[in-house]
Amino acid sequence: MDNTTTNRTIAAQLCLTAAVAAASHGIGVLYIDTANGCSVRRMQQIARSRYADANGEMAARQVDALLDRLRVVRAFDVSRVMSALVAYIDGVMEGGRNGVYSDCRLIILDSVTAVISPLLGGFKNPAGHGLMASLGHLLNRAASQCSACVLVGCFFLCSSEPL
Repeated sequence: MDNTTTNRTIAAQLCLTAAVAAASHGIGVLYIDTANGCSVRRMQQIARSRYADANGEMAARQVDALLDRLRVVRAFDVSRVMSALVAYIDGVMEGGRNGVYSDCRLIILDSVTAVISPLLGGFKNPAGHGLMASLGHLLNRAASQCSACVLVGCFFLCSSEPL
């Protein structure tokens, strides 16, 4: 496995572990999956390895309750990420305690680089920079107006090989 794959795996593992840890403490999580690294099976494995009883067992109802606190949105472009954030903000602000996002207090964006880097082409692409600023603004709004914690992963990798 090369360094790029290893680093992506570690970053994805960190995001998944944070989601499971928060959900195990009763915190709702909005996981925005931009790198296609989020799977229910992997989250179940993490939950069982961390929160199993002395016999290494975790009741199916405990796993189900934990997974019920996770909302996963697959977003492979910046517009879908922004739509998910707007839906979250609107849902929390308008939905009160009965909305689908009412208990979500952790937002995980697993790889901002996956959706932003295709848009950035130096100074000749001001629209890409504008979208990046808009995404930052939405993340800030989600944190401040909805009292959410925001975890943003960034798989910015470089090679040790000279160009």
